[in-house]
Amino acid sequence: MQFVVVRLGKDSVQDIKRLDTTDTKSFQPFSFDFVCTQVEEGIAPSDYVVLWLGSDNNKGQATDWKQGIRAVGQIETLNRSGGFNDPSQITIKVIALLPESLDQFDFLERSASHYKYFSKYPVVGVRSSRNNAIQKVNEDDRQRTASLLTAVSILFPGIKDQFAVNSPDLLQLLDFVPVGDAQPSKTKATKIDDEDPIWTWFAAEVFKKHERNFLFLGSPGTGKTWYAREVALKLAEGNADRVAFVQFHPSFSYDDFVEGYTPRLQGTGTAISYEIQAKHFLRIADKAKSDGSNLYAIVIDELTRGDPSRVFGELLTYIETDHRGEEFDLAYSGKPTFVPSNLVILATANPHDRSVGDLDDALVRRFSMKEFPPDKVLLKRRFDENSVQPNMAQRLVHAFDLINQQLGNTFGHAHFWNLRTETDFRDLWDSRLRFLIGRSLQFDDAALASLHDEIAEVFPMIQTAEDTEAEQAEVVNEQAAADEAP
Repeated sequence: MQFVVVRLGKDSVQDIKRLDTTDTKSFQPFSFDFVCTQVEEGIAPSDYVVLWLGSDNNKGQATDWKQGIRAVGQIETLNRSGGFNDPSQITIKVIALLPESLDQFDFLERSASHYKYFSKYPVVGVRSSRNNAIQKVNEDDRQRTASLLTAVSILFPGIKDQFAVNSPDLLQLLDFVPVGDAQPSKTKATKIDDEDPIWTWFAAEVFKKHERNFLFLGSPGTGKTWYAREVALKLAEGNADRVAFVQFHPSFSYDDFVEGYTPRLQGTGTAISYEIQAKHFLRIADKAKSDGSNLYAIVIDELTRGDPSRVFGELLTYIETDHRGEEFDLAYSGKPTFVPSNLVILATANPHDRSVGDLDDALVRRFSMKEFPPDKVLLKRRFDENSVQPNMAQRLVHAFDLINQQLGNTFGHAHFWNLRTETDFRDLWDSRLRFLIGRSLQFDDAALASLHDEIAEVFPMIQTAEDTEAEQAEVVNEQAAADEAP
């Protein structure tokens, strides 16, 4: 069973439009003719065809249709005339039609584990200005039709029904299982699905816009770090070996992040030598370089707790998308290296802890940013999922609103995430909320007292500010009386 790839160009615009506009629900096999030069020997009638919708211009520019794989067919007739460079007349029967074209980035986004087995498949993922072309598929580790068609069937399951009716022989190519994928012990299920709005945004940035650096901004408890971890894991298809995690802090440096000197005992066990070793970033970058067909990620938590410009050093230039793949020398070892294009950086920061405006502008402009504000809609949904009584859920959301109104929208919903009862709220108040609110409003006694009283109206078991002051005064008086006693 031999496959060829046919790319339809500017001489086949009518055929392209027909393929692009035919409704797959009412699809019936049909045939069309096209002319192509340079048809290599070995291509013959009965060969199966993967049809690629190409460009209608000589520069590979954008077209009215999406360029990519749109159909599967079979050569019915092939009439050669003259030599290799002379035109050949070909008739193709379309036996399966996809509802939309698929290009390299669609496969990377939704079926990357299969893509590495057809990453060198002719034409796939390539924007080309060449006119009609036909290329034979030389089946090998990177040109596996079974992997390609299995990936297509994952994205569009309806192709199985079309194959079953029009070409049952092809059904055997829809069960390709990637070999050598991560072992179960190294995989971890992600907690977000394809419809999650954060993932949808992130996937579009990575696979469509080719962004590689991201900064998630939000106050504590807004879910930014949780999402950074989950998005990274989903990007790596659950393979934890393709994800690194590091947290910046005030003493974190280039020596900890990129490369630095590490002490080692010499053979005698008494003398110490120092060796330059790769650290967090270089280790994950080296993994990514050795596996160019897959995406890797490094999550940097609390980016602004350190000094990013000092920690990144010369990487500040080479993490930029336009400079990925450019070779440069490392500061300590002097070794040449590069930042691979398949390494995604996800950083988190709290803009209220340290203003993002304090970050180096050169660093900020290299990141695509996503804000994570306090979200009471998400909190309401959580209460519904946890079967919290409606009245209690309403009181909890009201308290959440009161706190954010007073604190300037910096109080994250995760603080209330597991609350169900009035007792839960009282315990949270005594163990955390009272302290957090007091610290945030320590220079505004009036605002602190007002918020305290408003919370007490919603949850009467919480003392008002007046009651608290009276209780504290009573304790002071009792202590003073005890000190005066003989």
